[in-house]
Amino acid sequence: MSVPAVKGAVGYAWFWGVNVAAAVGNIKIGAITSAPNYQITNVAAGTQLGNAAGLSVDNSFQTTDFDGLLTYSFQNGLWTDMNGGSFTSAGNGLVKEIEADLSFLWINYQAQPTAMWCSADVRLALEQAIIYSQSGTNSFVFTTTQAGQQAGMTGGFVISGYKSKYSIMPDGGVTIPIRIHPMLPAGTLFYDIDTIPAAYSHSRIPAVRQYLLQRDYYSIEWPVVSRTWTFGTYIHEVLAHYMPWITAIRTGIGPFVAPCWIAAAVFNEDFFTGPRVNLVRRWLVNDWEKSGPIAKLVMGLYRKYGERVAEHVKNSRLLKGMFRKLFDRVLAKAEAKYGSL
Repeated sequence: MSVPAVKGAVGYAWFWGVNVAAAVGNIKIGAITSAPNYQITNVAAGTQLGNAAGLSVDNSFQTTDFDGLLTYSFQNGLWTDMNGGSFTSAGNGLVKEIEADLSFLWINYQAQPTAMWCSADVRLALEQAIIYSQSGTNSFVFTTTQAGQQAGMTGGFVISGYKSKYSIMPDGGVTIPIRIHPMLPAGTLFYDIDTIPAAYSHSRIPAVRQYLLQRDYYSIEWPVVSRTWTFGTYIHEVLAHYMPWITAIRTGIGPFVAPCWIAAAVFNEDFFTGPRVNLVRRWLVNDWEKSGPIAKLVMGLYRKYGERVAEHVKNSRLLKGMFRKLFDRVLAKAEAKYGSL
């Protein structure tokens, strides 16, 4: 099942039924995803019906609450939905999607974000894309001295930031911190800015954002009408964002998946950026691999031996012709699902 991505949406609920009349009261919830697509493989296990109370009402906002940073970004910034797709690694520490967003903000506004906030799953996918290497499993080399091993080596590491190249400074821009926000929905990455860019230093803008207060914090002790002591603390404020266009947000980000070696060989496309390579990879991972145990086994073997097989395919016209027929069929299925190139 697939629907067009909705601007401002960070989750999609899927309802279906088996051998039931076509009415919302006969279908049950079966999945909630961060991307606007889902492949049905079983009976819906949920209990909520499609006509449950409240589903016909927009509950995504509260009329008496002010807009937050994500609302400003959706309405005024750069929005991209990846439809469950993977980050594209350049194999040298760069990530195609991140570079595209940073380039857009610089070319259009001569500015760069000051922080990248992401959900936990996106943090993991982004780290995997950054450290991925075509020739190995890591694009970075870590060294340690013998003296540093006296207390043993520590496992694990963290990619704490992303270096921007878009700056008038000769050494590039600042390192943008990568941070997890516990309230960001799965599959979401938000580029925040909290410092006025140098290009706007004479614009008389007071700040990137601030609170406008009608009344600061105050307390009220209500009259005693029972044995309980009733009191409250209140504030009247609203968030003002003076530069909401210098933000960006990505939704529907899926797990990181390495590019397709054999597809790159048979289509004669770039291993990282080839359009047919990425479309085939997307369908194999997001659709076919989830179709059953045989598909999972084949994909597991492909991840282990695919790069070596691709080297033989490049050097053999016979193998290249055989695999081309196979991958043409895969490409046709991918185009049927996600659209033609």
